[in-house]
Amino acid sequence: MLNNLGYVSAVIIMLVSGHAEAESPANGFGLFGGVVRYSMTAKSIVDGSSYDSSGVGVTLGLDYQFSLNDNISINPFAMSTSENPSGHLAGYNVDRVGHGILGVQGRYWMQDQIFIGADIGLYSEGYNIRDDYTRASGDGYGLAVGWESKISGLIASVRYDRATVGYSNVDVELSGIRLHVGYRWK
Repeated sequence: MLNNLGYVSAVIIMLVSGHAEAESPANGFGLFGGVVRYSMTAKSIVDGSSYDSSGVGVTLGLDYQFSLNDNISINPFAMSTSENPSGHLAGYNVDRVGHGILGVQGRYWMQDQIFIGADIGLYSEGYNIRDDYTRASGDGYGLAVGWESKISGLIASVRYDRATVGYSNVDVELSGIRLHVGYRWK
């Protein structure tokens, strides 16, 4: 809850801080990496029982930015994470959980180098339990706030995402906070 409150506060501060004349965001490939904190709630389709799990890990992604005008860009992206689970999954000898996202983000640029973004995408989840690999996918969305240097190409952003992933007998609600740093080639 506290993480979500901090994220929302940062977005509100950026929105009310005003809008300066901007130049178009740079077109080009971006590569970024960072850390992720995720949580999940799984609910059995069969008996309604549920359990929670969470974890921390690393994330790596890439995108291509298409500038539409001085304030709007579209960024198709792919992202992958690897996390160490705790809670219920750790009790089943799951030592690593992987998540992937393939999506598109729209960005609104404020004050030249600061953006807020929203995206939709296809989310996937996979993990091993006793040498049995399990994978599922579903739809999700994300919200981001970030900064991108017009001069050096450096990128920094905070992202919140949420998705529903459906297995054959369990629906999983995922949410995560990601801190990214990276570089855009112009």
